[in-house]
Amino acid sequence: WEQGEFAHTVWPLVGSHAAQDCAACHSSGTYQGLPSDCVDCHLDDYQGTTDPHHSAAGFPTTCETCHNIGDSTWDQGDFNHIWFPIDSGNHRGFDCNECHPNPGTFAIFTCTTACHPRSEADDDHSEVAGYIYDSPACLSCHPNGEEGFTRMIRSHGRRR
Repeated sequence: WEQGEFAHTVWPLVGSHAAQDCAACHSSGTYQGLPSDCVDCHLDDYQGTTDPHHSAAGFPTTCETCHNIGDSTWDQGDFNHIWFPIDSGNHRGFDCNECHPNPGTFAIFTCTTACHPRSEADDDHSEVAGYIYDSPACLSCHPNGEEGFTRMIRSHGRRR
């Protein structure tokens, strides 16, 4: 009976999963109906990751969104920065901590520390009504990180 084979179709046995003994996941002798999401076995990995801190950043627990299940090192993650485009243009290639100074929460960000000093920003916005030198205000008017006025003022129907 030891030469039998089983086609593991529910969860692909690739990477470090391929080297696991069946009992690693089926210790209770249960072979059907076990949880099959990555986080079911890797919640401790998710919560313990600090570069970047996954739970503080609000990353989803769907590990396969960024990670390849065949990557046994977890080092081949590919994060898609959906909140602000950093894959092209002048914002490409920055480390997380250059815009997010607090590794405890990625909700806090800065546009103004090194890249957009107040003197330059004030000059560029001298004729913009309601201008505030503040990173959330920058994002509100420049959600794509582009120069120019990209947000519409709905109440007045004019571009800012």
